[in-house]
Amino acid sequence: MFALASYNVGLGHVLDAMKIAEDKGLDPRFWNSIKTTLPLLSKPDVYKKTKHGYARGWEPVQYVERILTWYDILKQIDFS
Repeated sequence: MFALASYNVGLGHVLDAMKIAEDKGLDPRFWNSIKTTLPLLSKPDVYKKTKHGYARGWEPVQYVERILTWYDILKQIDFS
């Protein structure tokens, strides 16, 4: 999930979200923490304090969630 989000928004922004998660007392190693903090990168009071600046952080969250949904759908299909 981290790789997919990094592919979508860039590794730097994911690292920024991990730092924000850590600052908020969340575990930055878990996707649920990053899913919470990535959208904050669109808020000026947050992104101005980050290394990589503004990002449309909700987009990588939606991107990852959509891929996970498709993955769940594909697991249920019998391709034989």
